[in-house]
Amino acid sequence: MQFELNKKNIILIVVLVALALTFAIVYNYKNPRGERKEDSKYKQLHDYSRFFAISDAADKFVNYLAREEADELYLLLDEEYKEDNNITKRNITDKLDGLEGYSYIFQAKNIYQEEISRTMMKYYVFGHIRPILLEEYIRPTEYYIIVIVDTGNWTFSIIPSDGSNFMEGWYGNDKRK
Repeated sequence: MQFELNKKNIILIVVLVALALTFAIVYNYKNPRGERKEDSKYKQLHDYSRFFAISDAADKFVNYLAREEADELYLLLDEEYKEDNNITKRNITDKLDGLEGYSYIFQAKNIYQEEISRTMMKYYVFGHIRPILLEEYIRPTEYYIIVIVDTGNWTFSIIPSDGSNFMEGWYGNDKRK
C-alpha cells in the first residue's frame, strides 16, 4: 500500500497536527514548565508580593519579641496557641523564648503554604535572624515561624515554632540556604 498525497490525506494530516498542537497547548497551560505537580498539601510560595507581606509579618513579630512589647505580641499571637500554652498579657514574655535586647533583621528564605479553608491560609516561614550591631557582625541563625492569614477578614496571627514541624523535604535541593 502506497501513501498518496491527495486532498483527503492532506486534510487528515492537517487535522491531526492541529489536534496534537491543541493537546500540547492545553497540557502546557495546565502544567507549566518548571513547576511539577505537587501531591502535597504544602506548596512553596512563589507570589512575590505575598512572600514579602508574610515576611514583614514575621519581622514585626520578631522585633516585638526583642523589645518585649507584651501588648503587641499578645495581639499577634494566634488565639488557639495562646489557649494551648496558657498565655496571658502578664506572662507572655516569660512563655515565649525571648531575644536579646537588640533590634533584629529577619530575612525569609522559604515560605510554604497550606490551605486550611477557602479563606484561611497557613504559611510556614523559614528564615535567618540576626541582631543589628554596628561594632561587630553576628552570623545569622535559623528561625522558624508560622503565619496564619484570614483573607476573609484581612487579618493575620503568628505561631512561634522551633522548626520541628517543618519537613526537611520542603526545601528540596535548596538545603535551607
